Amino acid sequence: MTSTFFDNYKSIILGTGNILENEEFKKAKNPTQEMLLCMCARIKEINEQHIENGAEPADEFVAIPHEEITEEDETSEGKTKTVIKLFMNEFHEDAIDECFSHTLKICKTAPNVILAYTPTSSIHNDKFVWADNDAKSKKHFKTLWAKLREEKKAGRIEQLGIADMDLDTIMDIFDDKNFDFTILQINIVTCCMPPPCLVSFCKEHEIQLLTHSDPQVLFPSCHMCDIALGKSFKIKWVVRFLETLICRGILTRKGFIVNFQRMLD
Repeated sequence: MTSTFFDNYKSIILGTGNILENEEFKKAKNPTQEMLLCMCARIKEINEQHIENGAEPADEFVAIPHEEITEEDETSEGKTKTVIKLFMNEFHEDAIDECFSHTLKICKTAPNVILAYTPTSSIHNDKFVWADNDAKSKKHFKTLWAKLREEKKAGRIEQLGIADMDLDTIMDIFDDKNFDFTILQINIVTCCMPPPCLVSFCKEHEIQLLTHSDPQVLFPSCHMCDIALGKSFKIKWVVRFLETLICRGILTRKGFIVNFQRMLD
């Protein structure tokens, strides 16, 4: 059943909080299922909270659980590290500013940020390949990266990373030879063995070469009805955050923040 409460808004930004506290979410077999379970539960909760009062039409609805963060949090059990992965399948110039205005509030320290920008169709789940030499997509990536550089320069980001980019594209996009990312993720499904040239490049520039199993489209549009938003909304961006206790390597927090945007008629 489609939610009527959210019909009053043009943009919906929802956070899941720490999903490690809920055993139900551990049933997910892949990242898409995980997000589906999270969003179903979150939207149901919000609907139940507002079922009687309703809502006045507005541009934006935001519901992100915030934990009270104090200096003692960083000393009671040890230092933590937060890794944020930002998923985008469409270019929106305001996405970086918008995303960090909400995401940094849940971080205890300046996070590592990995940009996964794959401008492909969330409807048909088309595969995007940087090597296809899409000049427009590269230009858009540069715009987003410039925003991230500003955040890092301001001290709000610890390290920067990119995902699923071949070496030729890296050399093309970072034509100023300012390789200011320290993390490069490659998909183990599509790339079982990283190319030797990429391995050499990462060693030369002290870049961590890591693997992941995230799909290009984390949440296909076919699931919008499953979470009761129907076909009138699409995803603008998704943030997945992981917090780890450094001294013990234990995952302490995990969750999502998602921006759903109403599609124009």
